[in-house]
Amino acid sequence: MSAATGGSGSHAPAPVSHDGARTQKQSSNWGKQKKQSGPQNLGNFSKAGGSNQNNGNGMNNWGLRRSDASLWLSLINKLSKKSLLPVVIFCFSKNRCDKSADSMYGIDLTSSSEKSEIRVFCDKAFSRLKGSDRTLPQVVRVQNLLHRGIGVHHAGLLPIVKEVVEMLFCRGVIKVLFSTETFAMGVNAPARTVVFDTLRKFDGKEFRQLLPGEYTQMAGRAGRRGLDKIGTVIVMCRDEILEESDLKHVIVGSATRLESQFRLTYIMILHLLRVEELKVEDMLKRSFAEFHAQKKLPEQQQLLMRKLAQPTKTIECIKGEPAIEEYYDMYSEAETYYTEILEAVMQSSVAQKFLTAGRVVVMKSQSARDHLLGVVVKAPSSSNKQYIVLVLKPELQTPLASGNLQDSKNTNFPQGYFMAPKSKRAIEEDYFSGITSRKGSGVINIKLTHQGSAAGVRFEVREVNDKDFLCICNCKIKIDQVRLLEDGSSPAYSKTVQQLLDTKSNGNKYPPALHPMEDLKLRDVNLVETYYKWTNLLQKMANNKCYGCTKLEEHISLAREIKRHKEEVNALKYEMSDEALQQNARFSRPSTCP
Repeated sequence: MSAATGGSGSHAPAPVSHDGARTQKQSSNWGKQKKQSGPQNLGNFSKAGGSNQNNGNGMNNWGLRRSDASLWLSLINKLSKKSLLPVVIFCFSKNRCDKSADSMYGIDLTSSSEKSEIRVFCDKAFSRLKGSDRTLPQVVRVQNLLHRGIGVHHAGLLPIVKEVVEMLFCRGVIKVLFSTETFAMGVNAPARTVVFDTLRKFDGKEFRQLLPGEYTQMAGRAGRRGLDKIGTVIVMCRDEILEESDLKHVIVGSATRLESQFRLTYIMILHLLRVEELKVEDMLKRSFAEFHAQKKLPEQQQLLMRKLAQPTKTIECIKGEPAIEEYYDMYSEAETYYTEILEAVMQSSVAQKFLTAGRVVVMKSQSARDHLLGVVVKAPSSSNKQYIVLVLKPELQTPLASGNLQDSKNTNFPQGYFMAPKSKRAIEEDYFSGITSRKGSGVINIKLTHQGSAAGVRFEVREVNDKDFLCICNCKIKIDQVRLLEDGSSPAYSKTVQQLLDTKSNGNKYPPALHPMEDLKLRDVNLVETYYKWTNLLQKMANNKCYGCTKLEEHISLAREIKRHKEEVNALKYEMSDEALQQNARFSRPSTCP
């Protein structure tokens, strides 16, 4: 470090020291020079070449103070050359603020006119103190620092001393201010540069990294509006450099969300009940917790008026009084169980064993809004990886024939069916009695998807995968795979359809489902309960008069829009009411109040 020239004489530069003994000798010489030369000018200081090195645990307190002083001298000298003063140096310790400021002895950052301004201001400010209080060590020490353009600000100072420091800093005569975090909270005093002594602080419990909000609050003091185009923030790295992830979190992380600390108490309620002009709800609305909600209130009122002004859609049911809302509620509830039932039950290895030829099942319709009764005709094989099922479609509204014969070769007449004369019918069509004993070749000769009708009911034979099964029933019927898939025999389809219709019992559309514990081996109580709810919903939906309606998909879409509109209106009304207040639950149930 080079010695400063000033006062009545000058001194030769002292050599830079790199060992402990030379450092102590230079420090003592520096103390003598300070006494002889008096206040020094910042421009006469240069960087301390090796003063910031770590000398290990053996360095005494004086060595530590010299190291800090050299570091601050080097930094302030650099900032002064780049015209980055004034600077606020945040130290997260009152003791460190005082020691850092005291170590800056011999530095003079103010001109003669600034000294005069500081002296006049301090004399006028401290004249309000009593005679003995004007000579308090803290007052005298702070005045000496202020005359040299150095300030200290922390909670340990007298209120009048802190006020003097704040006002002089706002005037621009304090060039370097050592402060704690409190200076960035309630004082509007920005600087050109902000320096962080460290990014770790003690919060009363432990040492931790600064939170993003804390860093932003302090770093935001860098840059004066109308004076500086940019603000400069410097982070001191003493022992080690922070990890990139930690530094990124502190600098650009999300700020801590502000939360209202307002709490409703019995005493507050009693005081508010005394005032007729102010209700408890009105006080709750004025808390910070309700600030954003109350700010959106006019916008919500306009939105509610627009919602209520929209024309109401109606559903015209061809079967009389519409029951689509009830059906849609059941359909929406069933959707919540579908994924769990599909993964845990239908696709399990136990359930797959029941999906053999002849098993009665409930299938998903192609529109996925409905479900149909069906039977497994053929299980997956090496040649065909999918199931082949026969499903019953909704009953015909105007059937022309109710017999058990049908024309599966012609599907162009969905509302009526032509029965061939007896002279042109094959013998097997009149005398079909049972399952053929002929061994099939395994080849599927009918074209899938195959459609037809029998007994006044339309049916369809199609390929499905295991995701299309909604329920497995506890009964089986006898089917003839050879006549159904290879021959396409009409009597075989008629008999299969009739057997499916005979499985309905007790007024239900479907036979009972497999038992969850005895058949499907379910052990989870919650899953068993969900399974029962699922199967009951399928039965209720099938018994609803909207089941099988040709306009079911269209009406479900309308029901969804109507319900969504009602929910939006009700949600807006609730948000605008007193019931939506965060503290309303505590007020409505006083037992929760402290």
